[in-house]
Amino acid sequence: MIENCDTAIFSILSAMSEEDRKTFLEVINITRNFDQSYVYLEIGSDLGGSIIAPLFDSRCSTALSVDLRPMSQPDERGVDFDFPDNSSARMKHLLSDAGIPRGAMLKLRTYDTDISNLTISDLNQLSRLAFIDAEHTNRAVFRDFLKTRRFLHEDSIILFHDSQLIFDGLLNAEELLRDEGCAFFSFYLPDTIFGIAFGAMVHPFRHVFSNVAFDSEQCVARSRKALPQEIAAHAAVT
Repeated sequence: MIENCDTAIFSILSAMSEEDRKTFLEVINITRNFDQSYVYLEIGSDLGGSIIAPLFDSRCSTALSVDLRPMSQPDERGVDFDFPDNSSARMKHLLSDAGIPRGAMLKLRTYDTDISNLTISDLNQLSRLAFIDAEHTNRAVFRDFLKTRRFLHEDSIILFHDSQLIFDGLLNAEELLRDEGCAFFSFYLPDTIFGIAFGAMVHPFRHVFSNVAFDSEQCVARSRKALPQEIAAHAAVT
């Protein structure tokens, strides 16, 4: 299912669209073909709707879930989103019910904390693929990016969900990398995923996505225009 980008593998409710799921599986395929025993790191796991795919993947040796597990958190749309019964225990129960074998569940490690509280010795390994899908504010996503980089191989990919909300934070991340002289390549991808590839992962990343990626300037301009409308819509409802 992963090799064929079959999105039916995502059997747990998540906020990812159908296009997001296809993009996510494409990136997993890039990663598993580059490293046949890769470590996956996820910041913000909620119910397990995205981490389910790496857990099913036989080439993923370890899946790390880092989630502070708040009952609610702010968002760039000007509202707080609630997460009732937000716990790693609930996520593990849903993953087991979704058919994750017991052996695959053993490679799942959960950390109910903020990524900034962890050290290299806590995780004890570097990740080839990371996915940031926690608090959707520009400040939080930039902070999560800074802290997550410590746990990445120099040849790696980092993905962000809901790029249409956190584009200013993503622009800051790109500017920081340019200032550092870091070798990277970034894309806005269908539907709302933003990805940055580093080192030797740049070539396969560009090869797979160069023809489907959105124009960065147009994507940001479109999101910047739409965001006030979303804020107004949420304000009208509340």
